[in-house]
Amino acid sequence: MRQFKPSYQRLAYGERREFAFYTIAYARLDAGFAIAFIELIKADAPRIERDLSAIPDGTLRRHFCMSGTAVKDFRNFMHILRGVDAKWQP
Repeated sequence: MRQFKPSYQRLAYGERREFAFYTIAYARLDAGFAIAFIELIKADAPRIERDLSAIPDGTLRRHFCMSGTAVKDFRNFMHILRGVDAKWQP
């Protein structure tokens, strides 16, 4: 993930939010990958959490073909992001 940081920082916020959404929704985030991912997005984490938490569960299921379990995992990760900001340390 560290090698992505320069590219990630050059993206507009909307593109960073989209990257975060697809990573959270579809990647299998084990502990190490989740920490590296949070480290990458930590400066945007409060805003990303707000924006992605606003997506209704029905939309996640219908438009993004997420199962009930996947939606639950997505919401759990949003809960984790609530405590992350630019000063966050693993």
